[in-house]
Amino acid sequence: MPWVDKKRSPDERLMLAILAEALKDYTKIYRGKAKEAKTRAMKNEKMQRESRKRQAEIYLFSDTKESENYILGFKNICSYFGYDPVRLRKKLIEYMRREDD
Repeated sequence: MPWVDKKRSPDERLMLAILAEALKDYTKIYRGKAKEAKTRAMKNEKMQRESRKRQAEIYLFSDTKESENYILGFKNICSYFGYDPVRLRKKLIEYMRREDD
């Protein structure tokens, strides 16, 4: 886990943790989708997971002026660490397509 690396500053660890959490929430495949949520708690949990995935998708794929001004925005974090946000987005889309098959 790169965000635990003690050689990194606290700010860098925070940025990597934010990026990792968004990637995890977006790419996490929830098994048993076909099963109906039977209890209220299960329905609430499912709604929370779907909400986190939507929020992660907005964070990762939004190209609005507002997102560019956000210091901890996806493109700014990518830029800071030298990651190519366009390439990373393409890889995410490819990964999700493979998981859907």
